[in-house]
Amino acid sequence: VGMAAGRAVHARLQAAGVGLIGAEAGLAALRAAVQPRAPPVTAVFQVCWREFIASLQANPPLLFDVAPEMEPASPTTAHSAASLPAVIATIRRTVGSAIDLDSPLMDAGLDSLGA
Repeated sequence: VGMAAGRAVHARLQAAGVGLIGAEAGLAALRAAVQPRAPPVTAVFQVCWREFIASLQANPPLLFDVAPEMEPASPTTAHSAASLPAVIATIRRTVGSAIDLDSPLMDAGLDSLGA
């Protein structure tokens, strides 16, 4: 439903190591969440942590337990300059398809969450 249903968003999520939850897995999670002794908060998230963390600029401290061997990016790495071809390649990889350089990135499915 909404922007998340688009192919470009799905491709961007997959490139970052995040998968979509299918109907069967979603219903199983819902059944587990509504059980009498279920935790008050439940999250369902299909992710390849190595790919997900690699897609970030830095490994957030919250995820150190998930991927402790991945060092946080240094300040010089996180803010290094990028060439226009590198930026275009990153955008294409993020949205999962070719982009029109004269159109808004939102038209290609790149919203503030993917930026």
